[in-house]
Amino acid sequence: MLEEQEVSRKLSGCLLMIEADTRRNPDREGFRLKSAKLYTGFSTRKFVEIVRGAIYLDIGFGRYPDGRLHNHGTAWRIRKQDILELYAIMTMYLKT
Repeated sequence: MLEEQEVSRKLSGCLLMIEADTRRNPDREGFRLKSAKLYTGFSTRKFVEIVRGAIYLDIGFGRYPDGRLHNHGTAWRIRKQDILELYAIMTMYLKT
């Protein structure tokens, strides 16, 4: 139960997913917005149910040029199609 409360505390807000095309040239990088989706109504119960199959823990490490290790941090990874399982509502704000 304590784990579910911690997950709920950290993830209970909303998720805004932006999709864009990227264009790069030597001086700058540009983006063309394709869509913006707001996900709300996060389900802690669903997160706990699918954490073993659809959500992955990613622990990232790297190396400095001199060989020392450094920590890029820890992240939860989830496939786009599985996001709908975690949120009750998806609102499309923009689609081009």
